[in-house]
Amino acid sequence: MPVKGYQLKFKLGVVRNSKYTSEDVGAYYQTIEITLFLRDMTEGFVSYEEAENKVNDYLSSFSGRQLNKTPPFDHLDPTLENIGTFFYDQINIVLLSLNYLLFRLEIREKSTRIFSITNTDIYHKKNRKLSMLVAQNQKLKEEARTMKGGK
Repeated sequence: MPVKGYQLKFKLGVVRNSKYTSEDVGAYYQTIEITLFLRDMTEGFVSYEEAENKVNDYLSSFSGRQLNKTPPFDHLDPTLENIGTFFYDQINIVLLSLNYLLFRLEIREKSTRIFSITNTDIYHKKNRKLSMLVAQNQKLKEEARTMKGGK
């Protein structure tokens, strides 16, 4: 089944370090391109210009800044994957307030280096984590039963 939606593109100039460090050594300026794929969750028309403005406002807080000194990247290595995952979560919150669902985000530092994250990736990651917690809980219950039976 086809998915209808909007595609918005943003360019963001940031300063990154080649390795995780808060020092200025190895810092370089880079323009990253972010592409958002979003869907209107209402039956009516919602202005995509408002969504574009809100996302621009959010991203502007990172514009021209050294990511290694900007939360959360002062404690999280600013790899393309980490930046993309963080922006996906935060931009999705912004868009949900406008009745848009962010179903995919692509972030690229070069035309050949693209990281993509979708809402199904997030869903599966949460399900894997939940499955691990359920398995741990079952193991603890089994150990408790074994301990009761052994007494």
